[in-house]
Amino acid sequence: NLPTSITTNNNTNNDPLNTFPPAINAFLTNQKYDTKFAKFVVLTTATPKSLASYAARGATEAALLTSLLDADDDDKTGDLLVRMLVADGPTAAQYGPAMAIYTAIQRRCENARVVGSVYERLALAIGLEHAVPIEQSNPKSSSSPSSPSNRIVDPMTRYLHYESAYENGELDPSFANLT
Repeated sequence: NLPTSITTNNNTNNDPLNTFPPAINAFLTNQKYDTKFAKFVVLTTATPKSLASYAARGATEAALLTSLLDADDDDKTGDLLVRMLVADGPTAAQYGPAMAIYTAIQRRCENARVVGSVYERLALAIGLEHAVPIEQSNPKSSSSPSSPSNRIVDPMTRYLHYESAYENGELDPSFANLT
């Protein structure tokens, strides 16, 4: 059973060290506050200075962060923010780049727009993991081995590879159940 909320109480074995008093447990397990908790985590881990620096790059970047931080408890963006944190958040708390990758995948790939689908979860995972560029461990040989396209793993290419592999049955059967 995968967690779907920041406030899910996973104390299934009644361990007394992990049991909260009823009033605190009722507060912590009330999903009504998930988006507020998620915003708090974003602002403390990413820092306002880092978020402002990303937003200052341009209108597109500012719009991505604004849409993420303007999330309400009852909207899909709030749910996305919570799902980002349930999935351990972006590498190095780089929420802006993670959103840019995630939305780019969704713009290009219709399957990735269905919230909760294996494709959307894969797009989110790739956005979170590639928020900080990943160096290619086996770059292709070319006339320009130092070009960025050879040194850095392209998130879109990675997504498309996994999408194709999933559709062709080349992945472990439990892949669809992973977050």
